[in-house]
Amino acid sequence: MAPKEWFLEADVVRLGAPTQEPVDDRRRQLHLWVARRLLNSVRERRPATTTKYLPPEQIRSYPRLLGELLDLPNGGDEQTVAVIDCSLNHYEDLGENILYSVALCAAGFAASPGHVCIVLLPRLPHSYHSSFWEPLNELSISGGSVLVLNNEGKFKVHGGPRPKAEQVAPGYGQRQQELIGSRQQEFDDKIIRKMGHFEINDEYCSRYFFDGSRTVQELSHLLVDRITHLVGSRPSLARTELIVPETVDPWMEDAVAVASGKLRMRQTKWPSGGDRAAPDPDEHTQYLVMLDFVNTGSTYRRIIKEALGSGYNLHRYAVAAFMARDFQTEDDLPELSPIKRVRVDRVPRRDCVQCKIGLPFTNKDREELLRLRSYDAWEVLSHVPWIEETYGPPEHLRQKSNPDFVRLFEEFGDYLAYKLEMVLRHLVPGSAVAVACPEEPGILAVVKRMQPWADNRIVAVRVPRSVLEKADRSTSAEIRQLAEGHEWSRQLAHLAERNVNVVVVDEQNGSNRTARQMIKVLESFHLRPKAYLPVFNFVPSETLDGVRVVALYDVPRPRRMDP
Repeated sequence: MAPKEWFLEADVVRLGAPTQEPVDDRRRQLHLWVARRLLNSVRERRPATTTKYLPPEQIRSYPRLLGELLDLPNGGDEQTVAVIDCSLNHYEDLGENILYSVALCAAGFAASPGHVCIVLLPRLPHSYHSSFWEPLNELSISGGSVLVLNNEGKFKVHGGPRPKAEQVAPGYGQRQQELIGSRQQEFDDKIIRKMGHFEINDEYCSRYFFDGSRTVQELSHLLVDRITHLVGSRPSLARTELIVPETVDPWMEDAVAVASGKLRMRQTKWPSGGDRAAPDPDEHTQYLVMLDFVNTGSTYRRIIKEALGSGYNLHRYAVAAFMARDFQTEDDLPELSPIKRVRVDRVPRRDCVQCKIGLPFTNKDREELLRLRSYDAWEVLSHVPWIEETYGPPEHLRQKSNPDFVRLFEEFGDYLAYKLEMVLRHLVPGSAVAVACPEEPGILAVVKRMQPWADNRIVAVRVPRSVLEKADRSTSAEIRQLAEGHEWSRQLAHLAERNVNVVVVDEQNGSNRTARQMIKVLESFHLRPKAYLPVFNFVPSETLDGVRVVALYDVPRPRRMDP
């Protein structure tokens, strides 16, 4: 007799997002894979197609709203497996109230025999100190069961009969990692390569500064992995102490503090110079030097030579968060093991163009300008070829000479996204904000770069070009009819319901045509954008029907293509 079939129902929970988002097909496949590894014969009945979202204000005031959002069936004779996927959120964002609410939902569903609930979390809550486990510990062995999995594949099972979780755990962690990206990829995604005129020392300037202020969590994990790999066994780790310059960037200081806490390592703050001497070394300890950035290597060499001169027993490796690609470790010094190698465009002062034309140094710790400097804007625009537009408006309206925006954003997307986010926060301080944009590759790449920094709480509503082209000659009712059944229309409706601030972003403004189309579509859903933010504005003298235009850089064209 064939085994009885199970039915799968799934929800993906996102905290802090202002509206729902589509669920990637690969994540839906992960839900089905987990269910089938547990229960063999499983058929999807209600897959997760869009996220269930809790906005920030509702997380704080009404965490139990989650139970009302999840559409889990109660009772019934059918064998049902439910997935509550919270694994895309940072664990710290979940909080005890949300975790307890998730557990209540899972336990309520699994109270019925023939029900299995799979809860996917970024990590398992503490066994004794978290209230998450209380509802699950009360499950009867005569009812259903709950399997709780973290992103690494560790699990706990409650209730009964117990599903065979050991068949899921080995492959789950790898599949989850493929979806969310490796720790190195998460770190890379949050680095901001700032453009400017940066002073390295009295001899050199640099074109770029690498800001790791949004990578503390990812960097701390990578430091733990790297230190463990380099030092080796537990006894060796116990005998190791970290040497950290007292003048490292705050984000590096925080990441090292987290890493040393996890490894139970002490750290020594190394004096930055002057008459202060380093503390005396412990003869039973081996010391590992940690640096935030190795550019010319002057700080690295100084610390190593001072430590050796003071009798420190140094490890044969040193660790840096960033290291210039062209830096070579000297043979008689500890070998540097960087988390990431980067191109810094270092230049001697005598050859620095920015020094020659009298541009002041850029403050690496504080962004002093909201928009792009002219020097940076023109470097960006001149770095890529200018070609005929390949997407966007109808062919007869496309610019004959236009920056290759796809290549431009591949090279400079992180910094441009960072500047756009600065403008967003300036225009809508302290409020939930969503962005709307044309569904085009250039601007979507920039928004994608912005999202990891805000823990994916910046939602992009992507309006198809085909709809924009029809907006000019359509009424609001006709636009809503065009939008019916599409995810972007449901997103706009949600935003209007909640009165969320919406800002239109675009890669360029060449004639105000796309801007007006976007505004008309939004107004069809009773949304008035707070502003229109193109990266480059080629018609800065034009106004936009009462909507504020704030570009990262204005580039007046001698002529423009009329709409």
